Amino acid sequence: MSKSKSNSTSPQQLHRSPKSEPASKMPSMRDIASVLGLSVATVSRALRDDPAVQKETKDLIRKEAESQGYRRNAFVGSFMAAIRNSSTSHFKGNLGLLWGKQADMSDHRLSQIRAGVTDRAEELGYSLSEFDLGSYKTQSVARILYSRGISGVVVAVPSFASGNVHLRFDFSSFSCVAIGWGLFQPMLHTVRFDYFQAVRLALHHARHTFGGSIAAVWDETTDLRSHRAAQASFVIHHPDVPAQAHKLFLNSKTLARKVIRSHRIKCLLVSAGMTLPAWVADEIPDAQIVRFEHPGKRDCFGWVDTQNTLLGKWGVDLLASKLSLHERGIPESCQVMLVPPKWRKS
Repeated sequence: MSKSKSNSTSPQQLHRSPKSEPASKMPSMRDIASVLGLSVATVSRALRDDPAVQKETKDLIRKEAESQGYRRNAFVGSFMAAIRNSSTSHFKGNLGLLWGKQADMSDHRLSQIRAGVTDRAEELGYSLSEFDLGSYKTQSVARILYSRGISGVVVAVPSFASGNVHLRFDFSSFSCVAIGWGLFQPMLHTVRFDYFQAVRLALHHARHTFGGSIAAVWDETTDLRSHRAAQASFVIHHPDVPAQAHKLFLNSKTLARKVIRSHRIKCLLVSAGMTLPAWVADEIPDAQIVRFEHPGKRDCFGWVDTQNTLLGKWGVDLLASKLSLHERGIPESCQVMLVPPKWRKS
């Protein structure tokens, strides 16, 4: 009896057998947070050296992590980083892109604006629906926008697409931003190209080569406000006196051979969309012309990049900010963003 009893094993002894001893648990960020009385999110940010966490807190968390033997899982870390980086692609809502009734969609400048709007909307996680106001009644467009759950609208009416534009559209249910100079009524938050700085930039580069022998030929069919901005900049920044510079800001009607010769013009600033008469080539070669759009295969002294793609992107950015503030309808005070020009040497 005594022998058999001595060879027996109690349940408690079996439980303490080394073979059945569970492995020690790997400490987690939750364990560290629990000890320090902090949130798991704070511990996570500190361990990946997020600048939003104060240095003292980081040091405290790292010291506790080291004492507990915490080891970061590289796979989980990279996975969570990928989730954070892709957070902007999550669906945020529906946007509408409305084109003015006279917009020429074959114009490459409009296609650049469209690309900017489309790309930025996708980057921010918005779905985009596009409408040509020339093909729909405005009341029908409003109903379609509402039925699709569209809460924000970008209205693209660039000055080169049409001049005087009056949109008879009920904006009261939407956050709204206009792109371009051509929108007269109603007044909305707007993103425009900075024609004033564009002309200043062109004169800055041209005057070092041509002195005061510079004239501008501007398309008078563009929006009056953009035309005046360009004219004011030309007169202010031209090397010649303002009274003389004013005479050198020309349009298709005032551009004449005798004007070029009498003022001994050596350089022309030519607005986008402007077609020069054939005789101009006899007086001023292409290499002495500054253009406000890409010259294509033609040679020129230089050109001002109007950054139409950026125009579209900024339009969506401004609209997204108004959506986040839950702004709806025609604003009492309009915000205007001016897209800067870039000088490109041919």
